[in-house]
Amino acid sequence: MAVSKVDAFINNHDYVRVTDMGHITEVQYMEHWNRTCPILKLNRSEYLVKSTGEIGEFKQSETR
Repeated sequence: MAVSKVDAFINNHDYVRVTDMGHITEVQYMEHWNRTCPILKLNRSEYLVKSTGEIGEFKQSETR
């Protein structure tokens, strides 16, 4: 089993996610989680980008 050390410091208030995948254990950490959506759905085919106020169109496929 190989262990790789990362030069990083994890604070006590950082969010940490540990995923065990059999022979691999993955550790992810971040200062904060993005819990807000950057767009607002206006109707079936249009959305509003909250940061810019720009209105865009969804790309809809004809088949599922």
